[in-house]
Amino acid sequence: MGENSNLKTFLLLLLIAFPLRESIVLMIGESTPMRIGELLMGVCPFIYVICKEEYENRITTTSKVLLIFLAYSFIFGVLLADHFQSMFAVKYFLRGVLFFFLVKIAETKVVNVSENYVEKLFKYTIVIELVFCLMQMLGVTILFGEFESYNASETFGFKRVSGTASEPGYLIPLLTPCIYYFLSDYKKYKVWVYLSFALVILSLSSFGYVAVLVVILMKLIISDRSGAIKKIVLSGIGILLALYTASIVFPQLSDAYEGVSTKILAFASSNEEDMDYSGAERTENIFVATEALINGSIGDIIFGQGIGATAYYTEANVILYKPAEEANNLYLSVALNQGIIGLLLLLLIFRSVFRQTNKDVASLSFFAGMITQLLQYFIVGNLWLYFLWYYIFFIIALNRQKVETGVATDNDNVDNIVEE
Repeated sequence: MGENSNLKTFLLLLLIAFPLRESIVLMIGESTPMRIGELLMGVCPFIYVICKEEYENRITTTSKVLLIFLAYSFIFGVLLADHFQSMFAVKYFLRGVLFFFLVKIAETKVVNVSENYVEKLFKYTIVIELVFCLMQMLGVTILFGEFESYNASETFGFKRVSGTASEPGYLIPLLTPCIYYFLSDYKKYKVWVYLSFALVILSLSSFGYVAVLVVILMKLIISDRSGAIKKIVLSGIGILLALYTASIVFPQLSDAYEGVSTKILAFASSNEEDMDYSGAERTENIFVATEALINGSIGDIIFGQGIGATAYYTEANVILYKPAEEANNLYLSVALNQGIIGLLLLLLIFRSVFRQTNKDVASLSFFAGMITQLLQYFIVGNLWLYFLWYYIFFIIALNRQKVETGVATDNDNVDNIVEE
């Protein structure tokens, strides 16, 4: 049983599309961008149908839960909903079906994600982001398919870069799996480690710095549980000393520390004078969605108010800043749109992927990207975009390879790392 040539082509295209985010797109009309990654996602149903070679042992846990989530969302989020928006619902379910086929390909088709492929994927990602960041330092960029001048926003006197992403913070989930992978063999990938960290620093993303710390802690705990606490404490002290030293060399960092506290305050205050723009915009949408959720009936809380209910409330009630289709918090949006049941089903999808994450470096690297994206979902709400689902694809595909060859056992996944 060998890998189909169409799947090899699919993997090659996926490698190319993986880091491109919002840079290269196909515009549909004047206002609807289709990212290259989304276009590739669109061929998944055809790939699934034309590729006949399948694994003998069928493991379809994630796709089953995803199908239940979509079916439940359609029944209670459209047919029985109080507030659903047709355009949002069409986008939500159409992309949900594509995600389903992507997962089915990983679960059932013979996909060979080799170590060499993973290494090339992460190196290629860093090279692409370096090129785009250097362009932005020179004042130009490519965004949504067009060359344009890059007027970088400044944070604490430093210019920010965003690579292929539309915002600096959106660059981070692309970098964290690379960092985990390169750290796993520091001597071999020393230069790549430095380049990866440099990109995170240049983004000047407060979320990015937190995300990288989470990935480093994850790496320490998984690689050496017995000495993890000591390493974490020493690393923490080292970081604090480095920040203190840096604040002496670069006085602007004093403003940076104050700015971080201001951003944190933005998620706990309704006073616009206490907020920066980014925090204030997100916070207002979160407040509106939270109020709508709390004021709903018991049935609304359990079953949700409809696909697009978040957009319905933010369009009517957001005053200071622009309304959002989702509440800049994915979990809050799902609770409002699809209720507690919908949120639990979504968490079960993530749980099923978590259980399939093996201890090998490649699988854990994609898991680091998935964790970073799930953390970012506390401040964004873009489940319908492909970013998270590519990580899920790779985690499942790598697990299926091991299961089929008899290498994987019940003790080979992240679940057991936690329990050991």
